[in-house]
Amino acid sequence: MQDNLMTILTFAAGLLSIVIVTYGQIIAARVQRWSDAKLQENGLTQSAKWQADLKAGLLTGAKAALLEGKSIPEAIRAAITHTLASNAEAAAGLRPAQDVLDRLAKAAVTDAATQMAAAAANAVTAGPAAGPALDALTGTLQQALNGRMPR
Repeated sequence: MQDNLMTILTFAAGLLSIVIVTYGQIIAARVQRWSDAKLQENGLTQSAKWQADLKAGLLTGAKAALLEGKSIPEAIRAAITHTLASNAEAAAGLRPAQDVLDRLAKAAVTDAATQMAAAAANAVTAGPAAGPALDALTGTLQQALNGRMPR
């Protein structure tokens, strides 16, 4: 009797695990379909999402490189390196050519420098409290634009 009870419990546990796994797969498939539908509804495709991810990665890498005091050519290379490392799925999906990455990285470095210059200009209106931070940011931008590394 006890052997039969153990067999029934083992069978029930196995059956329950199969039901749970199957139910989980069904839920995951429905969530994926819902997500795809929402992307389509908002006019987004996976490709567009990857493009946005690469653009954001390039801008982040460019800002970080400029803040580290790298020159413009170094900032371009750093932006490309950063975006390929942080957005590997997008890079693998889109497979952008090197000249495309170079062009996009140049634009990202230009945008980053423009944003940093605007931040510096806004800091000027903040008065004396922004002095040291403004001086450091201005020096970093001047060195990057002149192609020199800070000391």
